[in-house]
Parts: sequence; C-alpha cells; structure tokens
Amino acid sequence: MIRPASWLLRALRWLVAATVVFLAATVLGGLIAGPVGGPRGGAGHPAREVGLLAGAIHNDFVFPLDPDLRRRFQFAEQGGVPVGHPDARWLIVGWGARAFYTTTGTMADIAPGAVWRAVIGDASVLRVEVWRDVDLAGLPTYRRLALTEAQYQALIAGIEAEFARDRATGSPVLVQAPGFYEGDAFFAGRTRFHLFNTCNVWVGRQLRAAGIRFGIWTPATWSVNLSQWRFGQEQG
Repeated sequence: MIRPASWLLRALRWLVAATVVFLAATVLGGLIAGPVGGPRGGAGHPAREVGLLAGAIHNDFVFPLDPDLRRRFQFAEQGGVPVGHPDARWLIVGWGARAFYTTTGTMADIAPGAVWRAVIGDASVLRVEVWRDVDLAGLPTYRRLALTEAQYQALIAGIEAEFARDRATGSPVLVQAPGFYEGDAFFAGRTRFHLFNTCNVWVGRQLRAAGIRFGIWTPATWSVNLSQWRFGQEQG
C-alpha cells in the first residue's frame, strides 16, 4: 500500500521532471529548424521589412501600412480600428487564447480561470491595432525581419487565412470584447489555442509557412528570440 506522503512525493517528482523537460523543449524547439513551406529565401532579394514586438509572454507582428494593407485589413474598421486614417503608419496583429487574450491587458489582469482554459484548450482570437508615428527602432523589444516580396505576401496571406469568416458575408467575425486601448479590436480565429499551440508557436508557424527558416516549436518568447538568433532573422 502506497502511503499518501509517498504518493505526493512521487507526484511532485513527476511534476518537476515534466517541467524541466518542457522548459528544455522550449529551448531546443527554438534552435532546431522546422519544415519550411512557401517561397524560400532564394526567391528574391529582401525587399520588405516587418517586425516582431515582444511582451513578457507574447509576440505581435508589426507591418508598415501601405495602400494594399489598408485595403486588405479594411474590415477592422467595423471594430473601431482606424486602418484608413492618414496618420496610421503601423499595423499590429497578434493571436491568442480567447478567454485569456481578451481579458489580460496587463500582467495584473491575469485570472486563473483564463489561464487554465488557455492551457487545456480555448478558441482563438486575433487582435488588430494600428499605431501612428512611433519610433519602433527605439523600442528594446522590437526586432526587424527582412523578407522577400514573395515571403511577405505569403506571410500576409497566412495571417488573413487565420481569421474565421462569416458564412453569409465572408468577412472576419468581430468579437464583442473591449480592446486594450482605444482603436484596437478582436476577431475570431480558426484554430484552437492550448499549451502546445501558443501565440509564439503561431508566430513561428506563420513565418515557416511563408518560407522563413525558424524553430520547429516556439512556445515561449525566449523560443522566438533563440530562433531569430539561430537562423539569422534578428535584425534589431
């Protein structure tokens, strides 16, 4: 018969071991190249610059707004995102767990229930925001990526494909949740979020699908940073 204290000790050992393995995988996953799809780097010279903006646990894509991008993301106007404003210069797009992402504006807002849903599985959302004249190069958490035109177009198309669409209109589905700031909005995503498919995993998958060498599994911000360093994508 296993005594309760002995069972608890074994469970604790397993938990510690699983945590160590998981953390090791977040490092190795960022350093081992994953399968690359779409146009490869040799499909042209780098002609486009996009960015990654890192937070404590999350990465957003950053795109310079041009007429084509304003047209393609015009749908965000329904959520109050001023994509067409003449002063708007940068488009910010992020992906995450619905319950967690729509309620966690800062680390102080983290709720245990939202964290648990994110771990075991939750619907996803994308957050769209625009910035005006911001010196991105002066932000310590901003990193530039140099893409060919083909890679850039593949990346935009991959992000567009992540939006769930209204069957009647074909437009992305606005999520009725308050944004973090004035001028951002959430839209329903197509895939599910869970512990092994995080916002940072999504970033890596989008980059690899666009033909950019990146880590095979990047669940944490440090996984993304390691991939940028390992595969020469960091242009800080």
